[in-house]
Amino acid sequence: MKPYKLMCSLFGHTADVKSLCSTRDNGGFVSVSRDLSAKMWIPSEQSSNQYVQSQVINTHKKYVNSVAILYTLKEYPNGLIITGSNDQTIAFHDIQANRVISQFIAHDGPVCTLNIDNSSKENLLFSGSFDCTAKVWNLNDLVRNDFKLSPVITIKGHDLTVWDVLSINQEGILLTASADKSIKHWLINANNKIAECLLQYVGHSDCVRGLTLNKQNDQEFFSCSNDGQIIQWRLGHSTPLQTIRVTDSFLYSLNCFNQNGSCYVISSSEDRSLRIHSIVKSYNELVQTIVLPCQTLWKAIHLANDNLVVACSDGTIRLFTQKEALMASSQEMQEFERELSQFAIPVKTNQEMSKINLNKLPGVEALLTPGKRDGQNLIINNQNEAEVYQWDINESKWIKIGVAVGSSEAGGGQRQKVNYMGKEYDYVFDIELDEGAKLKLPYNLTEDPYHAAQNFIYQHDLSQHFLDQIAQFLIQNTESQVIGSTNQSTGFYDPLTGANRYVPSSFETNKSSFGAVDPFTGSNAYTTSKLEKKQLKHSNEYYPHTSFLIFDQFNLEPIFKKIREFYAQNDNFINDVEKMMKNQFNSTLFENLFELINQLPQEKLFPFIDLIRITVLDQDAVNYIVREQSSDKHEDQLQNRYFQILYRHVCENHPVNSMLVMRIFCNLFNCLNRLDMNKKLLSLLINERKSLFNFILKLSGTSNKTLQISCSTLVLNFSVLNPKLVDLNSPNYTISFCSDLLLEQVEFINNEVLCKRIVNWDHEAIFRMLVSFANLLNNIPNELDKEYLLSVAKSLDNFVELCRRICSDQQKYAKKVSQCSKYLVALFD
Repeated sequence: MKPYKLMCSLFGHTADVKSLCSTRDNGGFVSVSRDLSAKMWIPSEQSSNQYVQSQVINTHKKYVNSVAILYTLKEYPNGLIITGSNDQTIAFHDIQANRVISQFIAHDGPVCTLNIDNSSKENLLFSGSFDCTAKVWNLNDLVRNDFKLSPVITIKGHDLTVWDVLSINQEGILLTASADKSIKHWLINANNKIAECLLQYVGHSDCVRGLTLNKQNDQEFFSCSNDGQIIQWRLGHSTPLQTIRVTDSFLYSLNCFNQNGSCYVISSSEDRSLRIHSIVKSYNELVQTIVLPCQTLWKAIHLANDNLVVACSDGTIRLFTQKEALMASSQEMQEFERELSQFAIPVKTNQEMSKINLNKLPGVEALLTPGKRDGQNLIINNQNEAEVYQWDINESKWIKIGVAVGSSEAGGGQRQKVNYMGKEYDYVFDIELDEGAKLKLPYNLTEDPYHAAQNFIYQHDLSQHFLDQIAQFLIQNTESQVIGSTNQSTGFYDPLTGANRYVPSSFETNKSSFGAVDPFTGSNAYTTSKLEKKQLKHSNEYYPHTSFLIFDQFNLEPIFKKIREFYAQNDNFINDVEKMMKNQFNSTLFENLFELINQLPQEKLFPFIDLIRITVLDQDAVNYIVREQSSDKHEDQLQNRYFQILYRHVCENHPVNSMLVMRIFCNLFNCLNRLDMNKKLLSLLINERKSLFNFILKLSGTSNKTLQISCSTLVLNFSVLNPKLVDLNSPNYTISFCSDLLLEQVEFINNEVLCKRIVNWDHEAIFRMLVSFANLLNNIPNELDKEYLLSVAKSLDNFVELCRRICSDQQKYAKKVSQCSKYLVALFD
């Protein structure tokens, strides 16, 4: 088998991508996510190794977990996308009409799996749920019964969650995999509404998470489990054909495919790894291991064009190919390897690394010895840092896949375990119920927080309503360490300069770029001017807002004082840059500034990044940044080098650097006041919008007020841009594209995690988010389908609930925040 390599990364989702399903068309697929959406992806016509979104489904009110596609219903020859969600519903989306035709409550718990056999004409849908049942649905009844369905059979027999279902309809067989560690073999008779359990397959020691049929022998199937094993079974035989020990972490999914007469099984896991095993009868060989720069791979599938697609916990979809012509560019490959090498691996979550002693690790010379097998790990001591490498048998070299964090020089830094009920755990939490009772929740860092939360609910007979709350509690209270994290203050108190220190972008001036003074944030506050208000047809004193906001205040003297303190070794360069800032743009010096921020430590970067913030207000600087950018299309462009450099300095651990970078992006909108001169810049910002929104989501947990305001301002500027795109009347920005763009922003602002965090933001930052949302709904150009856009927005209730929460506790918030929230609530009511 030729090795797979990175093809592309897709950034359409803002939270974990939970599942995938391939379409009938060559290479297409559908993804579903915890951001409440499902998206259909098709190969791009402009670039052979890129994908574009063709449809977006926003009908669910909670996480979307599962997806299947039906092609055999004659009334819908182009197919139906079927999605299952934590809101307990199943929804049916007509691909041709691009609309949801039916949605109903299907289970008493989250719908975590769906399965259809498109080779069968029976049109049966199978679902599995946290309510411990599987259900059989006859989709021939969908049209006959006015798009309302009742299950033909409800299958009861498992004690815990049914994680996966696999139908083998030619035989009338259904397999169900459960958290009770068993797989059950059912004989289904849909006409007589009977399901008979013929056999139970027991071989795993933990939850069974995934099933897949052997594509070379339909009398065999494979299962995977939280125990880290893949088991090969023969239908009707309770003894395994073989057990493959894959990992110490959870395995979440399996998918089988044939290639050149050989059978392969791909698995996805909690240890960041995609593995491909070759299966020959009851023998196996690990042929490739691909490590990704995210913690969890929820799902991996093989597409009809032989590419692999992976659903990742960082909201990214990553595709891999064997075809050299489709592989990612060298720049993209380098960025992928850089992300891998910087990934922080907490030693407390890894059994092997939890025992490491830094002083006893081999040095870099160990990398000269070849590995013995694909996927073999090696930990070395490189300048007192524990670096983790993995042997790539296809490349015949060691690949750096991360850095072990939390280790000590002496003993490896293993976290002290807590003993509870005779077992050791990383944590034991006290959970207090409304009636005052306290329950113990034991938790290990290797567990899926949602699985642990569900077990806790079952054990104590609690309402399913608490699932998300408990899981989020576990996630927030067990966050892993990040490379470069420190405990330093986010402020810039300087013991040498005291109150007269330089603080980036906080200078007081007599002139404000943002309108009236606000009691919460002073001259930086944003309000809509009365003159603007009179010119708007559908407005109140707060929105719509129609101009971009920028951060254009500065004082060069303290900036260069700090630069000379940090970079005293090159005074000539500093003098030249100072002249440029006061006179005329110089591309060489500007380029050197970017090179410099790649070299200096994070704590010394902020004055240099601030100079770039100021410089990009100059049209010449913007022209230089976008000089290699195309203005003819808004998709599939090569990544902009300067954006990529800036992205590297956006992280929660360095809020001031992150704040300044976000302000650079805000200031770029200044030039979009002259769209006719800045089509390349427009193309770049549109192309990078999803990356920018992903960064905002990741930063949304910050307590730094200036960073919050910078993030919300960037969101506001994108909301101001929408009507201007429609007015362009450009073939690059069609009505369809502009509608999708608007819905994408509504969907982002409505993100559940984001809304929970926004409520604790600075009042000015909250206000700008409120105005952004109002802009999207109240400033819809006439060319777009307002009724449809509003109906979709109203189906997403997280942000409206945020507004209601503000209204109910309005004394805590600035008047403009509570008043603007009231207007939005009234709009939806």
